[in-house]
Amino acid sequence: MSEYVNHRVLIFGKTYPEPSTKYLETVCTGGITEDGRLIRLYPLSFRYLHEQVKFTKWQWIEVGLKKATDDPRPESFRPDETTIKPGAKVETKRGD
Repeated sequence: MSEYVNHRVLIFGKTYPEPSTKYLETVCTGGITEDGRLIRLYPLSFRYLHEQVKFTKWQWIEVGLKKATDDPRPESFRPDETTIKPGAKVETKRGD
């Protein structure tokens, strides 16, 4: 089994939370890495994260990731929620 590797990811979207029997509740989160790769973070129990590590759209985060073994899509990674470190927010024209 592969180990988690730390990455810096710019978050650009989150789905609506879905109930899950395995994970309680999950959110699929999309982003782009510093080297320009699209990335899908799943599962993420966003509502249950500590307030200090919650992040917004258009915010950089550092997070440990490993390739999802149950999803063949190349962009799918499993995040280690205990390693999330929110970073700088990117200004947008719309302000969101």
